Amino acid sequence: MIKKLYKYIASFVIVGLLILVMPKTAEAAIAFDSVTDSGANINSFSHTTTGSNLLLVVTAQYNDGNESITGITYNSVALTKVRRDTTGAPVDITTEIWYLIAPASGANTVAVTYTANPTQRRHVSPSFTGAAQSSVLDAQNG
Repeated sequence: MIKKLYKYIASFVIVGLLILVMPKTAEAAIAFDSVTDSGANINSFSHTTTGSNLLLVVTAQYNDGNESITGITYNSVALTKVRRDTTGAPVDITTEIWYLIAPASGANTVAVTYTANPTQRRHVSPSFTGAAQSSVLDAQNG
């Protein structure tokens, strides 16, 4: 059941990322830059961005719907929260999506802060080049 739930959440995150980075004009050419997986139960990790017109997305999955993320930074710059969804009992897995327009290039630290650390948590941070540098979020339903 948990494996099936993770597949559902992964699908949700991928669709959310596609909506987040879709170009608003025909001229935009968005390309994948890099992705970093924090590993299990790590709140601070390095992510490297290169290129121009960058967009950084950080997704978080954790196992306690009573906890929440109070902030995420990249190179000490705050990200913007897109949404938070919780599956509810009996599994109670929460997914959050955050983003940062024009993150600093190079290797920098992603730091995730929780109200209290959930016992199980993981973070994934894909970055993209050629993204719009304003109004990147068309819509979200959360």
